[in-house]
Amino acid sequence: MKALTLSFAILIVSNVANATCKTYYKQKIRSNNVNAAASTTAIPLLSSTAAAAGYYGPLTSTTTTTGTLGAVPVSTSSSTISNAQAEIYAKANDLINQSKIGFGKHITVISDEIRLTLNDFTIDEMTIAKIIKDGDQKLIFCQSIDELFTYPGIRNYVINKLK
Repeated sequence: MKALTLSFAILIVSNVANATCKTYYKQKIRSNNVNAAASTTAIPLLSSTAAAAGYYGPLTSTTTTTGTLGAVPVSTSSSTISNAQAEIYAKANDLINQSKIGFGKHITVISDEIRLTLNDFTIDEMTIAKIIKDGDQKLIFCQSIDELFTYPGIRNYVINKLK
């Protein structure tokens, strides 16, 4: 029994040691996408059923059609916000993933932004990628699922490390 407990403890410690923020970002992105989808509704378009349900004013007999011609998804403000948040976290997640290989669109853009901010054009992308990768391995960007860093937060972290 002690051997089994010890093996589980070693397994858990090794998983925590190899943990990155990837799972937190995936959960946050998935959660925001689910919220966006759940708060989007479809309104029947140009149908007597839609008029009867009160989606828009009553149709006169000359403009009624038989059956529903289609439905239009209507985006609510909460679905738009959730969708935007998912994109924000996806961009930060892409930046972290690109830092692991040392190149990519987001690494190039953030490198240019940091060089301009610090007015130091000797900083290379690999240095910035290494700082981001180290921050990910130390779980700095994801203290909890509610406190994930976004792209600007990661950029500010790198700038502070380079000062």
